[in-house]
Parts: sequence; C-alpha cells; structure tokens
Amino acid sequence: MVPKTMKKPNSLMVQLSVAVVLISTLVLAVFGSYRYMKNSTILRDQLEQTLDLTVKRLATGLATPFYEYYDAGIKNNIYSEMKNNEVIGVYLFGLGEKVPQYGYIRLENKIIESCEMDVPKWGLKRSEKIVHEGEILGEVHVIMTTKHMENQLKELIISDIFQIIIIDFFIAVLMIFVLKIKFIRPITRLTQNTLEIKNGNLDQPLNIQGKDEIGILAKSFMHMRDSIKEKIVKLNDEIEDRIKAEEALLHFKSAVEASSDAIGMSTPEGRHWYQNKMFEDLFGQTGEDLSATLYSNESVGRDVFRSIIKGVPWTGEVEMNGKDGNKILILLRAYAVKDNEGIISGLVGVYTDITEHKKAEEDLRRSEQRFRELAELLPQTVFELDLDGRLTFLNRYAYKVFGYDREDFRDGLNGVDLIIPIEREKIRATLKSMLQNSVASMYEPYTALRKNRTTFPVVIYISVIRDDKGPAGYRGIIVDIAEQVKLKEEKSRLEEQYYHAQKMEAVGRLAGGVAHDLNNMLSPILGYSELLYIDFNQDDPRRKSADGIRQAGLRARDLVRQLLTFGRKQTIEIKAVDLNRVILNFEKLLQRTIREDIDIKVTLSPSIPAIMADVGQVEQLIMNLAVNAQDAMPGGGYLTIETAETIFDEADMMDHHGIHTGSYVQLTISDNGMGMDEDTRERIFEPFFTTKGKDKGTGLGLSTVYGIVKQHGGHIWVYSEPDQGTIFKIYLPVTKREVVTVDKEVEDLSDLRGNETILVVEDDQMVRDMTQAILINQGYTVLTASSGKEALRILDAHTDPLHLLLTDVILPEMNGRELFEHAAGKCPGLIVLYMSGYADNVLAPHGILEEGLNFIQKPFSVQALALKLRETLDKDRG
Repeated sequence: MVPKTMKKPNSLMVQLSVAVVLISTLVLAVFGSYRYMKNSTILRDQLEQTLDLTVKRLATGLATPFYEYYDAGIKNNIYSEMKNNEVIGVYLFGLGEKVPQYGYIRLENKIIESCEMDVPKWGLKRSEKIVHEGEILGEVHVIMTTKHMENQLKELIISDIFQIIIIDFFIAVLMIFVLKIKFIRPITRLTQNTLEIKNGNLDQPLNIQGKDEIGILAKSFMHMRDSIKEKIVKLNDEIEDRIKAEEALLHFKSAVEASSDAIGMSTPEGRHWYQNKMFEDLFGQTGEDLSATLYSNESVGRDVFRSIIKGVPWTGEVEMNGKDGNKILILLRAYAVKDNEGIISGLVGVYTDITEHKKAEEDLRRSEQRFRELAELLPQTVFELDLDGRLTFLNRYAYKVFGYDREDFRDGLNGVDLIIPIEREKIRATLKSMLQNSVASMYEPYTALRKNRTTFPVVIYISVIRDDKGPAGYRGIIVDIAEQVKLKEEKSRLEEQYYHAQKMEAVGRLAGGVAHDLNNMLSPILGYSELLYIDFNQDDPRRKSADGIRQAGLRARDLVRQLLTFGRKQTIEIKAVDLNRVILNFEKLLQRTIREDIDIKVTLSPSIPAIMADVGQVEQLIMNLAVNAQDAMPGGGYLTIETAETIFDEADMMDHHGIHTGSYVQLTISDNGMGMDEDTRERIFEPFFTTKGKDKGTGLGLSTVYGIVKQHGGHIWVYSEPDQGTIFKIYLPVTKREVVTVDKEVEDLSDLRGNETILVVEDDQMVRDMTQAILINQGYTVLTASSGKEALRILDAHTDPLHLLLTDVILPEMNGRELFEHAAGKCPGLIVLYMSGYADNVLAPHGILEEGLNFIQKPFSVQALALKLRETLDKDRG
C-alpha cells in the first residue's frame, strides 16, 4: 500500500503550478487586452482611411458622367467601387429637380438598387461633394461595413487566447519539471526506499546528494535504514516467499488494471467480486448477478454461465448494457479458473468492445457500395487499376464509350490500352512518378482510343489507392473533353470578333472628339469666306480667292462630317422608311455616278418591313460602298444591290457577336472585283486606312459606312477573298411604325431676308461674331450673348419683341435646352433654333434628333442659315 505521504508532494506541486499558471494568465490577459485595444484603433483608422479614399475617388470619378448625365458611366463607377466587399451601400444625390438620384446596397453578395439610406449595425458612412469645374453637382454617400474589422478582432482574440493556453502549458510543464527534479523526485526516492525497506530490501541505493534539507533527511534516512538492516537480517529467510507472492500478485493486478480489455471475476456460484478500470468504464457499477444486469438478453448470460461452470470456455459476440444505458457489442471470452486439485475456484470474463470496429466495417461496406453506385451513375469513365496497370474496375459508361464488353475486362484488359500508343509511355511514366514521389493525385490531357480504333480528347484524373501496407493501385476518372475543345475554339473566335469591335469603337470616339473641335474652327472660315464671296463683284479677282477659301472649307466640312458619322456623333433625323423605295429613288443618281463599265443590278425583296433610318445617311452608305466596289473593279464588273428580311435566333448569335435575336432588313452590296486578304479585311473600317495610292483617297469611306450602320443600331459584316470579289452584308432592325413619305423638293425661296429680332447665344467668339454678321447682312436685328446667364440678363433688360433664340446646344453654366426653358418663361411664344457641331444627348440621344426640334448642323453656310431661319420663323407662325 502506498503511504499517504506520497500524495503531499504531488498536491504541493499542483498548487505551485496552478499559482504560477494563474499569475502568467493574468499578465498575458492584460497584455492581450492592450493589444486588442491598440489593434482595434489601428484597424478602425485603416477602415476610415479606406472609406475616405473610396468616397473621394468615387466623387472624382462621378464628376464628369454626373455632369453629362451619363447614366452608364455613373453606374459603372458605383459598381466598380462596390466590387470591394467592404462597400455595402452607395447613395448619390444630385442638386436640382431634374437630377437623378442613385442608391445601391449589397444584400447576400448581390448589388441591388435601393434609395433607402440606412447605416447597418456594422457600418461607417462618409459623404463627399461631387464637384465639376468648381460647380457642386451633388453628394455621394458611401457606407462601408465594419464586420470584416470585427472578424479580424475576433480572430486576434482567439489567437491571443490560444497563445495564453500554449504559454501556460509550457509554464506548467516547466514548473512540474523543476518541482519534480528538485523536490518530488528525491521524496519519491525516499518513499520508494521506504517501500523497499518494508519489503525487506535494504540494499537499494538512495542516490540523493546535497547539503540542503532533503540531503540531510536522506542521510538520516540512510542511518535509520542501516540500523533496521542490522535488526531484520535474521527475518529475511522467513518473509522471502511472502514478498515474492505479493510481488507476483501486484504485477498481476497491474497487468489486469492496465489491460485494454474489461476483466471481471466471479465466484463459482456466479457472484461478481472484482472488475478492472476498463470494466467500470464500459459497464459502470454492476450487481453481483451479471446475467441479470450486464447482458441485454438475460438468457444469453445464463447460457454463458452454464457453459463455463462445466469447464467449457465460451467465446462469442454478445450485446450488453453499457455504462450510459446504451447497447454495445462485446467480444466475450469467458472461462473457469481451477486450483491445483482441479476444482473450479473462480470464473473470469474478458470483454472487448467491438462496437466501433463493427460500425467501421459496416461504414466501409456502405461506402464501397455508395462508390460503386455513384461510379455507375457518372457520365464519365470511372476505373481502378492494380499496380501493374491491369483494370480491376470499370463502370457501365466506360463500356459504352470505349466499345469494350465484360469479356474483354475478364480477359485482363490493361488500362494503358485505353490511350493511343504514342502516349502510353507517358502515362506509364506518370504512374511510376506518382509512386516514387508520393504524389496523391494529378490530372493530364491524353488522347483516348476506342476498341474500334477511333480517338477523342480526354482529361484523366488519377490518384493512388493506399492501404495499411502502402500503395495498392490507382483510381481515376476519364472525362471526354471533345465538346469543351470545340467550345474553346468557338470562344477564341468570338473573342477575336469582340476585340475588333472594341477597337473600332475606340477609334470612333477619338474621331468624334477631333471632329467637334474642327467644326468650331470651320464655321467662321465658311461663313466669312461666303460673305466675302457675296460682297465681291463677279469681275473682282478677290472673288475667286474667296471662293477658293469657301471650297476648301466645304471639303474640310465634308471630311469632318465623315469623321462624325464614323464616330456616331453626326446628328441624324430618324423616320420610318421603306429601304426598297430609298434604293429605287437613289438608283438614277448612282447610275450617273458609277462608271459605265460597271453593270449595276438591283434585286429587291418585295414587302420588306420598314426600318428607322435617316434617308440621307442610307444614301451616303450605299454611295460609299458603290464607289469602293468601283475602285475594286478597274476593268469593269458587276455591282449587285439586294434586300431581304432576316430573322436571327439564338444559334445565329454564336456566329454574329453583339447581335440580338429578332427581325432585321438585310442590305447586301457585292462586287466581283479584286477582293481582299485577311489583313486588309480586318482594317477596312479603320479611319484613314486605304489601299489606294497617295492623294487618291482619304480612307474615310468605309469608316463612314461603319459609323452610319452603328448609329442606326445595325450590324455590318464583310466577306472577301483575293480575286473572289467582296460582299458587304448590313443588318438594320425593323420597326412597326408606318412609313413616312419624304418629299425631297424644297421651295425655291428667292428672298431669304427678314426683319425679326434674334438673340444669338454662342460661347465661341469667332462663331458668334460670324453668325451675327450673317444675320445683320440678312436684315435681322441681332442680340448676342456668350453664355446662358448672360442671355437671360439681356432678356431681362430687353423690352422690345424677341422673335427667335438661336443658341448653341453646349454652353457653359447651362445647356441650350435649359436656356430655352428659362427664356420661354420670360418671352411667351419665343421660337428656338438649336445649332451644334456634333451629336449631343441633350437634343439627340445616341445621335438621333428628337422629332419637332429646329436644328442646324455646324458648320453652316450663309445660304443654309438664312434658309433655316426663314423655315423656322415661317413654320412656327403657321
């Protein structure tokens, strides 16, 4: 029996260890709290800095599109910032009654529109003014979640707690180690030596050195032991047998207690009297009658008892009642113990819990069954190989795809036979490498081989099967990627079309921007040169110089309009028209323009639907393509113009990128000329690109065609090969509106003069002065202003009647339409004539002029302005 004094060192060691651990935990907790507060401040500062940068960046990016009311640009800026998962709300408020408001919030990782601004529990909000050229347009509000910051702080707390536990663990271990070396181990040795003395062993060395209290105690103990040794030498022989017996019993008890099996002992009458620790863990405290309390089926317990009491050992699986009342499966080995005379002195039962083992076996069986069933369901080839490459499993799909049958499989089909011969060495090397380098799995592309020798591309996913002894084979999936390869090729082709369209759009924007500035420069050149031309007599030599300037300006104007058309910034008047009628009316002019050695053939499909188009633009499109075809046929040839109705479905969208399903009118213009190679064909719509010689072309003909088609919402494709001619196919969307008959004859007005009062508003001084000179020359009374605000001040001071407002569309401070709205309130009945050098969304969304608006395109001639003024004034008078 172990003396009670052995518990005191352990108790003291535990107390000291706990004290040290508590103190270190308190210190670490204080330090962790400090770190939490510091990191919380840092993370919040970082989040606020990010929020400030985000709202400022968004306010800057929104200034231009918000000023221009460019809805797509506003949304693109907001969506771009909301890609950051921390931004959960953006709200945009504009100044003024007609300025739109925008609101977007993130819900469940989706961005939805919502104008209800609410800061969530985990959120910060910042706002910033939207300023464009010094003018405050509105405010943008950004809400950013602090949830990610809170999560980081939670992770920090968890990390600190984990570190405290680790540190406390090491401190406790260190404390236990020190106490054990300096204090526990010596006392334990003294205790063990005491036990040795008790058992009659007085020769056990103590091995305790030192001059401290432990060392003094050890020396005293040695003296005491020597004294006892002298006194008990005479008793050694008498107690030696008893000591051996007790030692054997102690070892037996230790072995029984340490056993992983539950062991119980009973008397021959069946009364339970002993159980080891494992028995208690499995069954708890049981009564003396095990058959009634331990066995789920009491009759089974009785059968076991009757068997072993007869001296017949009993082994089997039995269901028993567990400690917590649950049923457990036990492997029971029960037998009787006999004394030297062969009489049964006791009964022993050894109980092994096999519940988990049986469950694992059942789970494994079910798992294998699920694998087989799933493998049979998969629309891919599932296989298993042994280490020699022989197939040990194939699902049904594999037989269908590869054309083999069960007989081939039973004959020992090798897995590499499913791959073409040239790639078999590669897959063998792969399998070998996986074993040598302990690679768990890999996938690679191969070419599969069917039984009928046909092939198809596949990707093979393969992994090593391992058991307790190591690698046992391979398992994998063969995926047919023939369709994916086809889709990849189709994707590459569509991407190429998309990139080409993007390039053309970028060039168009550049051309439109350049054309806008050139129009303002050309307006005074054309106006003043025409005024000089009118003022000079026919015999004056300066009249010819003025006419030269005017003609050069007109050519420059036409070039600018081509650029505007390509850039889709040319203002056009869209009406419902019959394309067949347009072509028939234009055919005579086309016949006179094209060389006589070109045979023009027009084939029109009857009853085609109407389209929304500008007749002049369509005529220019046909003329440009006809002239281009003429240049491709220097020795003469055939030019064919055809129309037809076409309907695009989902399948057609794969071949025509960007087109939508629906009905279109197809205009086909083809020739049998020289044709083009692929490089030329890819560049024909680029502005200033031409294959003609120097000074023989501007390179804007086909780019103008491209701009006209796109501005009409259509699509254009070209098909051409060298010496095989060229085919242009243009698709224009149909409309259900009634066709508008266009009367192209204009009344020949001999006198375009007038005496009305006109207010001219133009921010470009040269254009303003030139326009004023033209109007005064025509007899009008002219007032001028450089901005909308200046014009309104003039109206406030002007008391005489004002008949017409001639205003530029784009003005500083306010646009032309806004100016007219204010001016009409001051002068009821006021007529407005807008002028602009390029398409603007104020009057012409997408370059299409709103119906009923009076508009003149810059640069204009004296005759054009005088005629437009008379038309506008006389029309509005009725």
